[in-house]
Amino acid sequence: MEALSYRLLEVNETVYTRRSYVTEPPAEAAMVFRRNWETFVDIARSRDIPVILASQPLEQEEEYWDLHMRYKKYNNVAVYPLHEEFVLHHTAYNAILREVARRKDVFFVDNAAIFNGTQSLFVDFVHYTPEGIDTLARAYADFIVRQKLL
Repeated sequence: MEALSYRLLEVNETVYTRRSYVTEPPAEAAMVFRRNWETFVDIARSRDIPVILASQPLEQEEEYWDLHMRYKKYNNVAVYPLHEEFVLHHTAYNAILREVARRKDVFFVDNAAIFNGTQSLFVDFVHYTPEGIDTLARAYADFIVRQKLL
């Protein structure tokens, strides 16, 4: 109902604000992101739980970002990065996940590469169509079988 109420807004009405945050994620945010994932890995390993980290696919077209974000209730207070910067930040966070997997010697699935920006796999910039969900499930299943985790 929340999304539907916002869809009643004028299509051309600006409902969010953007400004430049530079091309790299803020150093503190990147550090916290890395630390959190390292902590998750350490906790899982302390309990002998196999860990698979993975990149998150992203549909990079601004139209897909807009499909998801234009109706958020907090848009009147949030200020988002310019779209090109948002894409670069997303790529940087995926690189951090890959680096944490390498440094912690855990498994890594590059879902971003598997999706390769294929628009038919996305409903909006980060949510998947049924075909996208099937693609993601197959990627994990194939990886788990290849690595003999089951």
